[in-house]
Formats: sequence, C-alpha cells, structure tokens
Amino acid sequence: RKIIGYTPLIGYNRSSGWMPGIYITNELVPAKNIYYRLTALYGTRDQSVNGSADVGFRAFWKYELTESLMMGVRGKKYAWFGTDAQYQWFKIEPYLDINIRPNSQRSLTKKHFHLRYVIAQYTEPGSTGKVTKTDGIFEARFEKESRHAIHPWHWTTGALVSQKFTQFQSSIAGSWKLSKKWFFQYRAFAAGMAPDRWSTTVDPRYFINTVTDGYRDYLF
Repeated sequence: RKIIGYTPLIGYNRSSGWMPGIYITNELVPAKNIYYRLTALYGTRDQSVNGSADVGFRAFWKYELTESLMMGVRGKKYAWFGTDAQYQWFKIEPYLDINIRPNSQRSLTKKHFHLRYVIAQYTEPGSTGKVTKTDGIFEARFEKESRHAIHPWHWTTGALVSQKFTQFQSSIAGSWKLSKKWFFQYRAFAAGMAPDRWSTTVDPRYFINTVTDGYRDYLF
C-alpha cells in the first residue's frame, strides 16, 4: 500500500515575499526502497519557485561488509536580495551512504561511509548582466559511533576536495557518565588545508577566511 504524506506551507522573506507551498514525502513507516522528500515554495514577489528535493534509493543489502546503502540526489534553490539587487543560489548533490555491517548483532558500535559531490551555482548581477559562477566540492567521510550507556562517543574523519583547496578534517565527541546526575563531555577537532591551484603568494589568512567560509554554505 502506498502512503504519501503532505503538509501545506507558508513562508515569507524580503526577496520572495509571501511563499505558499507544499511539502510531500513518502518517508513514512515502514521505510521505502525508493524515497522522496519535496518542498516547493512559490514567491509572490519575484515569481520564482524555490525549495528543496531529495530523491533516492535504499537497499538493505546484508553482505559480508555492508548492511544497507542509500544513494540519490538532493537539490536546493533559493533567491535573496543583497544591498540593491537579487541573487540566486542553486545546489545539486548526488550522494552515496553506506552502513557497514557490525561485527555482531549485539555490537553497540556503528560505522558509516559517506560520499557526495556538491555542485553549486551562484548567480549575481554584473555590469553587463547576470554573472553565474559554478563550482564543485567532493567529500568523503567515515564515521564511527558507540552507543554505550556509560561512554557514548562519535568519531568522524574525512576530506573535502575542490578546484581551489583540499581540506582534511577529523573530530571526536563523547561523554562519560560519572553518576546518575553527573557526566563529563569532551570534543576535539583538527583540520589541515592545502591549496591545489592557488598561488603560494596568497596570504593564508585570506585564503582560509574567504574560501572556507564561502564553501561552508555549499555543504548544507
């Protein structure tokens, strides 16, 4: 039996004005092999369609190393006004998520492997018309987490690669339960960056501030 859920939406911002829309999904219990989530909003001020979409395939393949995988494509589009002109932003993201099979059914440790390629397009006004910039970022990330009652923790390591930079990063976070009322939390993060196609004369502070801050929006 097919069940589709939907919810009417209403939003507002300065660029698009009032935005009536709808959210549609089949992500209901039980989990579907082919899933989709769609948010569509129509801006009454700029007559533009904005929103997001996620369409994918889920397979519960219990092989020697894998437990399940999800692959699909996500997308997002929106527009906003800057100081005196309108800007548009669009992202499309093919992805692959793999859940690695635990050593035993009673294992409290979960392992995940994620791959995605984010293609972002940014349109802004120019002196001779609209200027469109396109770039892409590849991300590979491995995650391992423990759901132990006394000491749960989560470790992530991975890399971001684009035409302008390569960044390696790793983080760990967790907590120790000391008593019924007391617990100790910790978090650590480390990252390293290497410019691929940038001149070595670029100020590292300028490089880090502009590139990483600008590309952070591409990943969400």
